Amino acid sequence: MAKLNENDLATAARQVRGMNQAQKEALADELFLTQPNLLASVLALMLSGNEPAHVDELLHILFVAHVALKSTGRTLRTITEQEQEAELNRMVAFIKFSEGLGIELLEESTKQHVARHREPYLFAYVLLALQESGILDSTREESKFLVMVALNLVGCIANAEDLTGPRP
Repeated sequence: MAKLNENDLATAARQVRGMNQAQKEALADELFLTQPNLLASVLALMLSGNEPAHVDELLHILFVAHVALKSTGRTLRTITEQEQEAELNRMVAFIKFSEGLGIELLEESTKQHVARHREPYLFAYVLLALQESGILDSTREESKFLVMVALNLVGCIANAEDLTGPRP
């Protein structure tokens, strides 16, 4: 069962969009204490030559996910670097599996992957944010890291242990 629904994300997106710089800095400090590895994975993108606006978009995505989880009363166990790497390996395995498939099989495989996603609303929100920000359309080599980190955030949140239990 998903930890977040579309209303949780829409409300959180509005809240984060309305925050001033000081509120966002406080949110970053909170993330540093609760999910330092997720925050570090986004901030490290600044060192890889990505456009600052694109890194800001990923930071915004992380903020929205954090605020949405917090609003539901959910507390996730701190996601470790090892868990991030394991999630990245799962994503790479899916991509490798898809390589060489014909268009029909690729579409079917992708549909099945999306349909079984543990966090379908967060997954959809992230894909939309990446599309609207132009990240998915970027032809710059370093843009692939933005997409990988964004999708890895979703996977990590989806698979993280929920210390508060199932949603009522």
